[in-house]
Amino acid sequence: MVCKKSLVDWRPCGDYRRLNTWFNFSEKQDILIVGDFNAPGVDWQTWTAQGLPDNFNHKLLQWTTDKLLCQIFTFGTWAREGQQSNCLDLIFTLEEESVIDLQDRPH
Repeated sequence: MVCKKSLVDWRPCGDYRRLNTWFNFSEKQDILIVGDFNAPGVDWQTWTAQGLPDNFNHKLLQWTTDKLLCQIFTFGTWAREGQQSNCLDLIFTLEEESVIDLQDRPH
């Protein structure tokens, strides 16, 4: 599958306005949304979010499930020395098979 629509983005911490952009973009078919989402409070292995129900972590997780999107990364993509790695760089798509050969490599 070749994605006809793709979006690469970076969300500064605390910026909730990006959700509307992603929500509108995800109305299209054959999408690929890639970027640094700055959402360390989402656990993509268990599909749970930390914090209050109206915070960004919960909204991002809800958007993903509402749109039936797959989030591809389940391993940490960013870490500070002495801290646990976080999965901040994310890939969303409607079809998981459209993204292949992702590997966890040290950076």
